[in-house]
Amino acid sequence: MTDEAPIRVLLFASDLMFQSRISAEARGAGLRFGWGGNLAKWADQLASAERPLVLVDMDLADAPSAIHSARSAFPAADIVAFYAHVRNDLRQSAQDAGATSAMPRSRFITELPSMLKAQSELS
Repeated sequence: MTDEAPIRVLLFASDLMFQSRISAEARGAGLRFGWGGNLAKWADQLASAERPLVLVDMDLADAPSAIHSARSAFPAADIVAFYAHVRNDLRQSAQDAGATSAMPRSRFITELPSMLKAQSELS
């Protein structure tokens, strides 16, 4: 992985410890990733990805908007939303906004390595 490699994974989350964990997993899979800010900040780099992976924490106040914007900008993107297991109501909100899948945070952490591996295998 080089600094010139395109960003292929984008994370919207407010928890810095969680961002660090996901960043380490992405680097371990040989992927560059970006987080936060608005989608326009990452649009050029994500545009070169065959099927970008966008990860959205539903605890963010603007999570549905982030999902909708990502879906509009990157129709082929895999958009995965995650939420606290006690907030099952957020699952439908994520799906309504255009998420490919939505899952409790614990399941997300379990499945993250395979999601990143699949992303690293894309050309």
